[in-house]
Amino acid sequence: MKKMITMLLTLILSGVMLIGCAGGAGPSSKDNINTGSDSNAKAEGAADGDVFPEKFKIGYIALSTTGSFFGNAYRLVNSICDVTGSELITDIGAISPEDQISSLQNVISAGADAVVFINFTEDCLPKIAALCEQNQVYWGQFARDVADEEIASYLSDCEYYVGRCYNDETYIAREALKSFQESNITKVAIVGPATGESSTDLRDSYFQEHAGEYGIEVIADVRDLVDATSAMDAVSNIVASHSDVEGIYCISGSDSRGEGCINALTTLGMNGKIKVVMSDFFDGMDKYFEDGTVISAFGGSYPDSLFLAAIIMNQLSGTPLSENGEALALELPYIKVTSADELNEYYEYCEPEDGSIYDKEEIKKLIGSFNQELNLDYFKNVMSSYSLDDVKERHAK
Repeated sequence: MKKMITMLLTLILSGVMLIGCAGGAGPSSKDNINTGSDSNAKAEGAADGDVFPEKFKIGYIALSTTGSFFGNAYRLVNSICDVTGSELITDIGAISPEDQISSLQNVISAGADAVVFINFTEDCLPKIAALCEQNQVYWGQFARDVADEEIASYLSDCEYYVGRCYNDETYIAREALKSFQESNITKVAIVGPATGESSTDLRDSYFQEHAGEYGIEVIADVRDLVDATSAMDAVSNIVASHSDVEGIYCISGSDSRGEGCINALTTLGMNGKIKVVMSDFFDGMDKYFEDGTVISAFGGSYPDSLFLAAIIMNQLSGTPLSENGEALALELPYIKVTSADELNEYYEYCEPEDGSIYDKEEIKKLIGSFNQELNLDYFKNVMSSYSLDDVKERHAK
């Protein structure tokens, strides 16, 4: 099977190069590239005698550089570029596999030595890998695992694939099932964005596969939410069609979908009567914990981007975390909140205004050029320790 994939990629790559060289197609045109203005000219915060060996160019391909998730992820990657004196090249806005291929071609053309990347489907990954192999550009994914075993196996053999930092999407589904069970909810509707996005598909499929074990029946699954308006319509229609619905499992509350779900319940006078489990946090959610509408919510996954960028920096600077050159697959825990107080603490400590959930000294400890005692076990421990309590302890005020 690997041989078949490899042969296929030889053919794919020709098409990839044509797509990438086309530039200007879709939202990932070179107009969206930002070079040179994202980082300082030299490394900041280096101790006496500590100098990062070279100034690299790091490509950053994502949907946005603003908002709770993408804005914080971008700030962390920019921080690691500041610490190492590297230049950050951004290409934002692409979602489709074709446009993300164009984004990659753009940052490679701009001189990227490596790429921090978030994919929205796995369809683009073999093409991304082929293009990076040909151009000798290191790359990896943040906030995404690889569910397709054949693609994961192929990527593991790619010289320039450093790996991925991701979150356990089934954790959200398991905890959602527990939350509903503890609240004696037995009839639940699932709402979320269109199928095809790996993380939300996993949150949905695991919940449905295991719902019966928790005494829960899934009475509706609506996967067409794009914004607050469509979320309001979906929840309103579910309540109208299923008068016995007791819970809403919103598998993605980002892009205002979460607010839309809650607004529908408010309009219908169902606050606190129909319980909601939410993936992603949004401003003002605390009052819905207080009135009993939201019973649990999950978020805080954006530091994936920092850890992936650190893996890449170590690879570029000659201090690879992987001794044998194999790609890494490292998991960062989600943060679960179950009350208004916990949510407010999350925002205070995990999304501070200065963006310093990991300060520059902590970032330096993730890079072998600054921390000669760095090894993979230490790196994994920093990731696995991530929690609300961890951040509070590190940055106690």
